[in-house]
Order: sequence, then C-alpha cells, then structure tokens
Amino acid sequence: MISLDEVKRYCRLDFDDDETIQEFIDEAEEYVVDATHPNVDKTKKAYALAVKMRVSHNYDNRGVVEEKEMPSGFKKLLIKLELESEVIENTDLTT
Repeated sequence: MISLDEVKRYCRLDFDDDETIQEFIDEAEEYVVDATHPNVDKTKKAYALAVKMRVSHNYDNRGVVEEKEMPSGFKKLLIKLELESEVIENTDLTT
C-alpha cells in the first residue's frame, strides 16, 4: 500500500485533504491492479509511481467536466507491470 504521506509529497500537497486523497489512493491502487494483473508486484517502484501518477492526475482534474487523458508515461508503466507479472506467472507455472 502506498502511504498518504508518500502521495502528498509526490503531489506537493501541504494542506489537509487527507480523506479525499486517501480515496484517490484506494481507487488508484485498485485501478493499477485491474489494468495490469491480479498478482502485480506491489513492491515494485513502477507500481508505486503508477499509483502516485494516477492520484496526482485525478486529484488535479477532480473538478474537470471533460476527462483528460493520462500521460503516456503512465500507460507505459502499466504495460511494464503487466508484462513483468505475466513473466513471473509463466515462470512459476514451469517450475
């Protein structure tokens, strides 16, 4: 799990909106797992960065009517995590 303090540092938030930010963290963690692999390695730095990027994007755009697309770097992290998870799963099946 990515900590609230870690996300607040990444997003450069120094005010108290902890409940809202925690909701965004919970959603982002669920999203990254759903978009990659159920057994994604949550200890990977790429996982933490993907979660923080999603929180930052959604928090910054929470009042925007028209949905803005996530940065391409975020999509690349999801692909990386998915591929790594599949390689690990396939390796586990062959051993």
